[in-house]
Amino acid sequence: MKSSFALTFKALSEKAEGAFPKDRMFPDLPTVATVTDENNDAIENDRILVVESYDKDLGPSPETCKLLVNEKLRVEFAEMHERVKAAEGVLLNLIKQQSKSKADLASEISSAFASDDLREALLRIETEIKEQDDAPFASIEYDKLFTQEFIDLLGKQDLKDKLADYVERYNELLDQSAFFSKNVFDYYNAGEIATSLTKNGFFKAKHSVTLRPSIGDVEQINTKEELEAVIEREKKAIFEDEKLSSEFSAIAKLLDANVRTRGFREYLMDNREIVPNLANAERFRRNVLKSYMKANDGAYFDLVKIYRDVRSRQEEIEDAAKEQETLWRQVVDLFNSRFRVPFKLSVRNAKSVIVGRDTTMQLRFRMTMASTTKRMLIGMS
Repeated sequence: MKSSFALTFKALSEKAEGAFPKDRMFPDLPTVATVTDENNDAIENDRILVVESYDKDLGPSPETCKLLVNEKLRVEFAEMHERVKAAEGVLLNLIKQQSKSKADLASEISSAFASDDLREALLRIETEIKEQDDAPFASIEYDKLFTQEFIDLLGKQDLKDKLADYVERYNELLDQSAFFSKNVFDYYNAGEIATSLTKNGFFKAKHSVTLRPSIGDVEQINTKEELEAVIEREKKAIFEDEKLSSEFSAIAKLLDANVRTRGFREYLMDNREIVPNLANAERFRRNVLKSYMKANDGAYFDLVKIYRDVRSRQEEIEDAAKEQETLWRQVVDLFNSRFRVPFKLSVRNAKSVIVGRDTTMQLRFRMTMASTTKRMLIGMS
């Protein structure tokens, strides 16, 4: 628009700050300026936006991007985003409490399950969480083990060798156990059974469990305490094995060599049953995170349902937003037809701005200079 016309509107838009249209040559003369809409109603100053021919301070903003946007779609899209964000917050807070971690758990989960996006990571493991019967590692304190320092340490060959020796002996002892069995039934499984039977009133109903060991006599178990005593007895037999203890001492010695890793040693001393899992630290990290989610599966499955509901509605909104893109394209086509300039203008992300995913419009300038075609992207409203 003409600069005088633009300055008049600009003064009106700043009226609340004391500005008012005036004659630049005779500023003391009284002036009158009235702007009304199609219903002859006065337009409030905060509804006026002036884009001057050049303004170094004017940049893309959410306000300037509302000019050609379907506000209803934008609001619904924003509400869906907030719904997802709230449900993610519930799950992440529960996992933070469960794990006693100060880490960025959204990033930890995403990286553990090979995704840059928390949503995709959580959806990827849905079947695994459904099929998982228990949460064996839910009590592990995440920050005690899964720091970059400890992960780097586990990658060193001398510690990897010691862990391999430990696991080999540990598996031998499981095979020799009267009740436990490698990869089939260990003390984690036994502990879960004891808890589940008690929780469901099995022993209160005067039922009993018969244990048929690979060696020795059959044992009749009538209480949770008796079952836990058997489990503890078998664990003790394993962890007090002289050779296994020697292998553990070798691991502890490597951890003890550095003052910064002694905390890991102390934690492993109190949780020796997790040592075999450290031979594959990344797989163990995934299993620990899945245990946290299984322990809070109500919040996890609520979030997964919201993801699916939102994804379905989001696709419908984005289809509707395609119609709104035409407004932007008409503006761009008008620009291209009216101005003789050495470039063509096109819209890059109209749909994303319409639904609120992006706050500013990106326009593409396709320029031809000296027979060389160059492209330039800028953010504009």
